[in-house]
Amino acid sequence: MRRVYSILLVGGVSAVLALAGCGGGGGGNGGNDPPPPEPEDVVISGTVVSSQNQATGVPGVEVSLGTAGYQYELKATTNASGNFSMTLPDDKASPLQLYATIPFDFRVNTAGAGSSFPTFLPVQYNGTSYDQNPGMGYASIPVPAAVLVTTESMSLGTIVVTFFDPNQPPPPPL
Repeated sequence: MRRVYSILLVGGVSAVLALAGCGGGGGGNGGNDPPPPEPEDVVISGTVVSSQNQATGVPGVEVSLGTAGYQYELKATTNASGNFSMTLPDDKASPLQLYATIPFDFRVNTAGAGSSFPTFLPVQYNGTSYDQNPGMGYASIPVPAAVLVTTESMSLGTIVVTFFDPNQPPPPPL
């Protein structure tokens, strides 16, 4: 009887060692599969132009993306051509994953764009005018739903800031 148990024990141990030695597969090429590709960065971009000449970008405008609860992790300032871009953190697949609360908005602040773009004049986006809050210095604009759930780079499009000639009389009070 002991001999039968010994044979079964040796056979069982041999089977376990044989299975353990195979390494669980590996696709048949010895486990040398290339690592999966790194996910591409999700970039939210756009352009800010002047109401005076919409072919002219406006540098120095701050654009931020976040929630109405004042959580703003993504900020960018327009370059000399009026372009901006914001890259999501690597651990976030979409803007919706950035914040725990909604509604989302993006804010446009012309304070850094010079005296021709004062913060008391409105900003236009997708045909709608949004007043800049003079006390806060920005216009709050709802984020398009497609931008919230995107897992790929996407453009907010064109934002138009109102031009003001500082050599002219100021506009009437808003």
